[in-house]
Amino acid sequence: MSSPRSHLIQGAVWSTALYPVIGDNAVVVGVSSILIDVDHVLQYVWDTGSLNPQGFFPYFEMLKKRSHYDYFSICIFHTIEFYGLLAIIGYFIPVFWYVLAGCLLHHLSDSITLYRNGILFCRAFSFVEWAVRRKNGKYAQSLFQLIQNAGEKAPLSDDDRKWLTCWGFLENQTAD
Repeated sequence: MSSPRSHLIQGAVWSTALYPVIGDNAVVVGVSSILIDVDHVLQYVWDTGSLNPQGFFPYFEMLKKRSHYDYFSICIFHTIEFYGLLAIIGYFIPVFWYVLAGCLLHHLSDSITLYRNGILFCRAFSFVEWAVRRKNGKYAQSLFQLIQNAGEKAPLSDDDRKWLTCWGFLENQTAD
């Protein structure tokens, strides 16, 4: 996942660059390229059971540090099926073509970042891929499984421990 700051900048650049060509619809492209990441919030809540927004970035930092340890997830708004749905809606409501364009630009940026980090395939490109790959049991499906799989290869920081305790993964540990 690219940083929120980089997506904000990219959305602004795409909107500015496209404005002379597509007018106000450029704003739709830029905003869509940012709002697609709402599925990351859903992933965080599903995995941790927490609605505490302060844990969102620590959660993804822990994932990022360990994603090369056979992690596999799905982000529902980053899938072929979601893009197909936007295209179908776009057929009836043309502004959704611009929403689709923003989502695809965002996905391209994410894919480049994941590729550079050597973890391009840690996220499913479709629900079908997700259903097939998750059944083989090779991949961690949650941060907690990932931490167990990585073990000593990826030690936990004090901040990691604080959040994992808050989310109920680690027992509340007190100093002896």
